Amino acid sequence: MKAVQPKPTGLAAVKGEHTNAYDRWTDQQDARLVKLFQNGATVERLMHVFGRQRGAISSRLRKLGY
Repeated sequence: MKAVQPKPTGLAAVKGEHTNAYDRWTDQQDARLVKLFQNGATVERLMHVFGRQRGAISSRLRKLGY
């Protein structure tokens, strides 16, 4: 019988799904985020590209004036 591995919780769980969750945004990432958004990328696509949660993408876009 295989041992059951406990599910990660907290930050580990979030980082498992969104690798860059809670990391600082760089100027280069900000510029790329704006460019992709202006070119029609969806929030879902941006989540995948940047490895971040929906709220992080939305919040960053608001902070950058979008």
